[in-house]
Amino acid sequence: MPLDPDLVPDELALRRIDQQQFEVVRQDEHSPRDVINGTQLMGYAMIASALSSTNHTIKSAHGVFLRPVGRGVPVLLDVEQLYAGRAFGSDTVTVTQNDKVCARVQLLSTGDEPDLIRHGDAMPAVVPADECAPFVAIGSQIPGLEFRVVGTPDFDSIDHAESAPELNLWVRATAPVMVGRVSQAVLCTGTGTSLIGTALLPHSGVGQVQAHRTISTGVVAHTINFHESVDLNGWLLLAQESIYAGRGRAHGRARVFDPAGRLIASYTQDSMIRHFTDGRDHSADYRTIM
Repeated sequence: MPLDPDLVPDELALRRIDQQQFEVVRQDEHSPRDVINGTQLMGYAMIASALSSTNHTIKSAHGVFLRPVGRGVPVLLDVEQLYAGRAFGSDTVTVTQNDKVCARVQLLSTGDEPDLIRHGDAMPAVVPADECAPFVAIGSQIPGLEFRVVGTPDFDSIDHAESAPELNLWVRATAPVMVGRVSQAVLCTGTGTSLIGTALLPHSGVGQVQAHRTISTGVVAHTINFHESVDLNGWLLLAQESIYAGRGRAHGRARVFDPAGRLIASYTQDSMIRHFTDGRDHSADYRTIM
């Protein structure tokens, strides 16, 4: 059965236009930037797919972001069902604004089946969330989610100390969230905030405070894979690392664990970290420029 709209949190609420098309209802008007996060667009796409038809959970979602999506203009999501089988299904969700395609999200859904084999990565040894400070890096505020950071990494300031490109974050929902497709969508919105910052950790002289001002940064593609049921009503660990940066691009990956050490999900991200091609300071355009 399609998802009950009453179970969708306000942060991901959509208005149905017809069976396959939806419009974003609420956008964070208090954000310092007039750009909707790519992973938030992926969360909307997961909800649109669930409202449209499928009763499977998501196995993987891959988003490609072509143009910035603003907050002040209607955002439409069109769901195309490619396949709906017993064990698997697939939808493509196209995000448009001002009649232009801005992003496309490919969803693979899955039914639940018993184990034939089982193994998973081990969780890194980190201090528990209750012993960690709130994560207050630039751009880290995601509606509906709370973050805490392991240690004291700094990638915001230009003159930060150099450290390994690794960042461990605890995350949980700030209000009760239904386990299942909704939890998957909400978790996805929180996975795009800090892999660019993670890539900056080994590089003193470059900081996230420069982003959208004197350097151009942004997520261009993001993939998340779900392995176990997601429960955001308790803490989950995002164990992130940036494994490459160069040629104006960066690549990061992460694993998501529950407090018992089970591997819940994993994700990868391609981003750009580069000089502005015109060599100008774009501080005046900070709200909209990438």
